[in-house]
Amino acid sequence: MPSPRSIKRLAAIEYRHKPTHILSQKALRRQTRPLIKLMQLSWKGISLLCASLFGSFFITAWLIGPPGLPAPNGPVPQFKPDTLKTVAASSNADLLAKLSASGLREDSSVIGHIDQFTTGSDRSVHITGWAFDQYGNGAPLTISFYVDGEPRLTVNTTDRRDDVANTFNLPKNVATNIGFSGTFTCEATAQALVLAINSADGRYAKLDERRCPLSF
Repeated sequence: MPSPRSIKRLAAIEYRHKPTHILSQKALRRQTRPLIKLMQLSWKGISLLCASLFGSFFITAWLIGPPGLPAPNGPVPQFKPDTLKTVAASSNADLLAKLSASGLREDSSVIGHIDQFTTGSDRSVHITGWAFDQYGNGAPLTISFYVDGEPRLTVNTTDRRDDVANTFNLPKNVATNIGFSGTFTCEATAQALVLAINSADGRYAKLDERRCPLSF
């Protein structure tokens, strides 16, 4: 039978040769706690960075507005109001293409409506309506009438339209330059086109396009 001293010696040897990779659950938690905290901080940092990037993107998109047409390769042409009367085109589609090449561009901020067409026996057409520029300074717009690409009449919005101004909650100075009227000739089956144009910068809206004789 081994003596007490021998038993102690054997126990000490066994303890020294005990595998060092076997750790208690408490010791394992204690050693891995800094790593877990570091991982948590890293994920918080990544989340904050992503939120910051997305926030910057949406704020920038809101400030600059929706994307428009891609920028042309060359310089943007300067619109000249005289082009409305001198342009020569074979159709309304050809007309719009040539006006666009000269700096005219369609813009939703220009709003208008044709109230009435009145046709005469001599192929004449009397037209009334209104138009304004939401972001303009209240100056009259140019209303141009074309038939198959040919200029027929040009008038300005110099009539007062309080009903339109009240509907759109427009300033009083704008109300005096909203309405328009004019008379032009239009041959049967020809295609008539009416444009409302801000001559200062070439922004326009297509008010109507239909075949003659014009009627509602």
